Amino acid sequence: RPRATSVPSPSWTGRLSNGGERVRVVDDLGRTVDEVTYADQGDWSQRSEGPLDAGHTGWVWLDDHDGGGHSLELANADLTNEEGQNWRASAVLEGTPGVENSVASSDIAPMILDVTHSPVIPRASEPVSVTVRLLDELSVGQTATLHWRVDGAGTFQQYRMYDTGKQGDGAANNGEFGAIIPAHPHGTIIEFYVSGSDSGTLSRSWPAATQPSGQQLANLLYQVDDSYDSTAPWPVGAQPELRLIMTESERAELADIGDGPGAQSLTNAQMNASVVRVDGSEVEVRYSAGIRNRGNSSRVATGNNRNNYRINLSRDRLLDGISSLNINARGVPDQIVGNAIHRLALHPAPDGRPIQLRVNGQNLAVAGDAMYGSYIELEVADSDFAMHHFPNDPDGNVYRVKDRYQVSGGELTYEGTDPNSYRDSYYKQTNESVDDWTDLINMLDVLNNATDATYLSDLSQVLDVEQWMRYLALDSLLGNLEGGLPTGRGDDFAMYAGVIDPKFVLVPHDMDTLFTPGTETRDIFNNYINVRGLTRLFTHPDTRSLYLQAFRDLIQEVYNPETLNPLIDQLLDFVPSATRDIWKQYIVARTDSVLSQLEQQTTSFTIASHLPVVGEFPRTTLGFGEVHGTSDPIATQSVLVDGQLANYDANTGEWSLGSMIAGQVDTLISEGANWDYLDNGTDQGTAWKETDFVIDANWRNGPAELGYGDNDEATVVSFGPSSTNKYITTYFRHTFNVANPSQYDSGTLRLLRDDGAAVYLNGSEVVRVNLPVGAGHLTLAAPDQIGPPTEQTFFSYNIDTSAKFGKGIYF
Repeated sequence: RPRATSVPSPSWTGRLSNGGERVRVVDDLGRTVDEVTYADQGDWSQRSEGPLDAGHTGWVWLDDHDGGGHSLELANADLTNEEGQNWRASAVLEGTPGVENSVASSDIAPMILDVTHSPVIPRASEPVSVTVRLLDELSVGQTATLHWRVDGAGTFQQYRMYDTGKQGDGAANNGEFGAIIPAHPHGTIIEFYVSGSDSGTLSRSWPAATQPSGQQLANLLYQVDDSYDSTAPWPVGAQPELRLIMTESERAELADIGDGPGAQSLTNAQMNASVVRVDGSEVEVRYSAGIRNRGNSSRVATGNNRNNYRINLSRDRLLDGISSLNINARGVPDQIVGNAIHRLALHPAPDGRPIQLRVNGQNLAVAGDAMYGSYIELEVADSDFAMHHFPNDPDGNVYRVKDRYQVSGGELTYEGTDPNSYRDSYYKQTNESVDDWTDLINMLDVLNNATDATYLSDLSQVLDVEQWMRYLALDSLLGNLEGGLPTGRGDDFAMYAGVIDPKFVLVPHDMDTLFTPGTETRDIFNNYINVRGLTRLFTHPDTRSLYLQAFRDLIQEVYNPETLNPLIDQLLDFVPSATRDIWKQYIVARTDSVLSQLEQQTTSFTIASHLPVVGEFPRTTLGFGEVHGTSDPIATQSVLVDGQLANYDANTGEWSLGSMIAGQVDTLISEGANWDYLDNGTDQGTAWKETDFVIDANWRNGPAELGYGDNDEATVVSFGPSSTNKYITTYFRHTFNVANPSQYDSGTLRLLRDDGAAVYLNGSEVVRVNLPVGAGHLTLAAPDQIGPPTEQTFFSYNIDTSAKFGKGIYF
């Protein structure tokens, strides 16, 4: 979408989009000297055969001025500069600044403008008129020729085009040329192009011949269809129709890619197509579009699963101001409602609507619960999306995060300052040519490495903390089971950071699995806490409380039957009412479960002490004492006692300050506490158990108990690439401060383990069970500990704490 950019001489403000821009040149007084809207596709570029990718090439837009080091230069200064056909790549690198353009000419081939056919969707009884306007430096002597053939025919027929008013070209001698293609049977696809010549020897074709062959291989297309009647009234409430028209050979190639197998399905080779949209008010056509298959795990069409498509329109011929659309076939109602609910919660979410899709006249949709006979037309998170959702700050960066290779994805971890470390999972959707990753790298650095005392204030400079918490809470409420953040993986989400407001916000992506029966009681922390970059965000008291509060706010404002039931009925009238009722029941059940979980998180403020009560109050005559209690984790970020900061656990709401008295038993690590753990199979030697060891991004965090995923643990750790050949060793660490180590004279360790374990306290071994002395990370435990009841039993071990508490830190 073009945007005005001023250029006060001699300085430059703004930055150019690599897709298209409105550029305005002004003089010292601010007066416009010249202006132009350029693009990098269509008439501003050349259609070329793409690179070989898994056996397919497809079509791309390619020119020397688009990343090739050449400038874009005006050819004939006597003609309009608004037409891409009057611009060319400079004949020399970097153009000719300060002197005449290297491609300047007073005589160029006639520009071929406003080519169209009518009717856009002809019936078998209807001939089709093709019209064109020629623009040349001379007013006479131009000729136009229509070249057409039935799809699959060997040669084009050539019809001279006339400006007589008898070829569907309007009034005679109005500068518009026309020719008529005769009627053809239902289903016929017609391929055509137009050529124009001046009175001399100069000529061109539209669309231009493809490169490098120089042949007319990607032309304009229409299809005859008797099922469409332009005179019939549009049915009330009918879905818009989108028709994709390709040559049969390219349609078959696209279907073959979409059927797989293996690497072939991953190619992004684009087929040439005409795109026709019918919505009851008008019928519009866009020629020279690119159509490809899209998706990750959903790329291959199997059974009742249909292919998803990406439509890329030429950027000099937008449709409603957009150049790209995603057409998705799976979880259609989920995506429509999920994105709508996010927008209702004031999150920037793609616009989407149900549509009827025809591919070369065929309706491929299925009636089952994945589609209900409809596709979804979904906005793409790109520069058009930024302009739509951030109109006052549209020039920022959109990052789509995708674990394409099912490895670790965008785990929101800091991987250093080299952008190449992030390219495997973070995909820039805007400003690609600028290739500046500074904002993302800085945000991840702060998210992972900000000091604890200033964590929230530092984080608030690089991301919208409340928006993140609100987004993640809503994702949890929706029961999102798509393979991304809710499942503990850095996958299937997007982010936007503006120029004026550089704070990152989260953007939904791939919401095709919502309201799944059986997930109504899912834990509100889902597996977010297992995404490495989110672990600290969910456990830090300053941010955890914001997450819990977001649930209360969303349930009151958005996620409730009064708000969502009418929305579901309005958006999903094509879905059976019984299915809609199931979703409505899910909302009630999910709300009840979340409120119950919040109630469990909530504790009233209490204060107590282990000191003996003398009279009405606890009393001590020693030089120390202690107080402890609870506070609501949702409303509490810290607890002060007489001006002193108490130890506060945001996960449990428990706080304490001071030392124990004689005979008191204190719990230093509670059952179910959060542990840091490393489960990647590496050898950590001995440094990991020392007090000054600093964990890196490979370590994760989660509540005990931790195990391999047999449904009896709170946190699932990785067992490695094979369940039959698991990693032998996992490392666990837990850290806390002991205010007065001398007050402790003994300790008890209660250990639940399978199979063997070695436990260290401040670097000193305190327990070794079922492991030989000197065991390394590949040493197997004794096999007699496998299975219940051993692995379900807490074993107790006495610990001499006097020699081990030295630094006051326990591991």
